[in-house]
Amino acid sequence: MGKTKEIQVNNNSIKIKRIHNVDYISLTDLAKYVNEDDPSGVIRNWMSNKNSFAFYSLWEEINNMDFNSVESHGIKISEVPYNRFTMTPNRWKKEFNAIGIIPSSGRYRMQWNANRILTKANYLLHTEAIKNYIVPELTDEQKQHVYAEEADVLNVALFGMTAKEWRLLNPEEARGGNIRDYTDLLHLIILNNLENINAELIALGMSQNERLVRLNVTAKNQIKLLKDNARIKELTLLVE
Repeated sequence: MGKTKEIQVNNNSIKIKRIHNVDYISLTDLAKYVNEDDPSGVIRNWMSNKNSFAFYSLWEEINNMDFNSVESHGIKISEVPYNRFTMTPNRWKKEFNAIGIIPSSGRYRMQWNANRILTKANYLLHTEAIKNYIVPELTDEQKQHVYAEEADVLNVALFGMTAKEWRLLNPEEARGGNIRDYTDLLHLIILNNLENINAELIALGMSQNERLVRLNVTAKNQIKLLKDNARIKELTLLVE
């Protein structure tokens, strides 16, 4: 059995277990921070989001030599774009030979010590952080408005325009998707990073304008750092 230790995050105990000389953080414990009664539902919903799929499947491409990338690229076309798409840790492990997210004794865990660009576990809590720190008392309709505003904070920081501005500039493309559907792999990776950072800044109580400035600087720096990354270029050719 692997050795288990705990860390404290916002007064919550998060277990870290060592499995085959690799540290895994408990996604179940993280998800309990969002919904204590149904943490597996939180994880399932996150894994079934197409942006999340881009995040954890890219991690496998980079870090797992035995990853079933052929099957992964297949469902990227046949399942991920549609509402019927559902992914769970058990399916991810069994069908794709994944190592980044695994079931373990009734719990679900994610590798802790992998590529820092892709594996900050707080990504899971991005939308939930908005719920907990910004809009806990609002109606569902008001919450959706705030979520859209937060999405546009990221859009402006990375793309220089809101979703509405993009639709006005791209009316044909807007009929079948949105600004994020038409971006490239590099920008999707950076978008995942910005979502994670934004959740942390929200938790710190930073205003929307302050966050926008911080995220824009981060986006520019990451574009400079990653635009010539050989692995990203290889993966871009694979998914085209």
